[in-house]
Amino acid sequence: MSYVGIARSNSEREQALMVAAKSFFQTEGSRDAAILRKAFLLCEHPGYSENSPVVVCRSNGDVIASAFLISCEMPFAGKILNNVFISSISVAESSRGKGVSLVLMEEAIRVAASYNKDIAMLIARRAVDNFYTRFGFWGVAQYSKLILNILTYPQMEGKIGTIAIRSLTKDDLEVCAALYAKSYKGLFGHCFRNPKMWIYILNKLPYLGVHLDLVTVNQNVVGYAIHNGRGCVYEIATGDSPPICGAHIFLQSFVPECQNWTLNIPPTHPFLSGLKGSDISLILRECPYGGHMVRILNPTLVHTLGNYALEKFGAISFDETTRALQISRITDHRMATRLGIDASFNIPLLDQI
Repeated sequence: MSYVGIARSNSEREQALMVAAKSFFQTEGSRDAAILRKAFLLCEHPGYSENSPVVVCRSNGDVIASAFLISCEMPFAGKILNNVFISSISVAESSRGKGVSLVLMEEAIRVAASYNKDIAMLIARRAVDNFYTRFGFWGVAQYSKLILNILTYPQMEGKIGTIAIRSLTKDDLEVCAALYAKSYKGLFGHCFRNPKMWIYILNKLPYLGVHLDLVTVNQNVVGYAIHNGRGCVYEIATGDSPPICGAHIFLQSFVPECQNWTLNIPPTHPFLSGLKGSDISLILRECPYGGHMVRILNPTLVHTLGNYALEKFGAISFDETTRALQISRITDHRMATRLGIDASFNIPLLDQI
């Protein structure tokens, strides 16, 4: 290894992308398609810049490891956190098992901190559980999942109006932004989405194999859902809670024949206020050593932990991380009541990088 740091040239940026594409290559597609997919997901993100790729190079200039720093903003406790995703952490197959990943991660964290970011986030694959904890990353997401039998929902009385769905177009982005801001403003883990981010999301949907459909009542948009077409919803936003057409009719608009729905939304999501009286199961999962992981980079975020945390800052524990971010443990949801806020942390699918 002769160089570790931000990619210095277009050649190193292209090689970094190739290392990532090969590492995340899926056998059902071609390598060219994998490269194009990775190039879009990373390089077209509004938070990407020429300084995003962090690389490890051999003396001959070959890139043998790479990671990408993607900027994002996250509302938290009445302010906006300036965060970074460390995405597509990859080591070339020929260089694995030689400690290269340790060098790469330490440099990625150093660079992220030098950009004055508040929190670094990453999505860990199950195969590397327990790896990122050594760098101060902790899995704080609760993966809240609500399972609903639509037939148990009390039927609405009276005339609702003409209900229809339609696919998202660029002309709808402003409406979607307003719905999203209203539904997710009190939920922790979602990212701030500017107009460029919404255009990116529109183009990202096919890569994820999901749909974003709008629900209209008498041709007026009342909400949207991001779903897989088989009863699994990854994001939902409405103008009113519950929507004027009723929560169950809202869901059935997307897949009329579906009876059982899975909603990947926090248990305090406002949409759930319209499902009272239904048969709902709530599943929460906590995985401190993997999954959706965060590391606090800004010492001022941990001031409430006292001098002990500040003195050893850079390797604060899971409990200290959750306390600093006001996140409740699954074993102690009483914290949510004490704080008067949603104390769970969940990253919507479209915000994951």
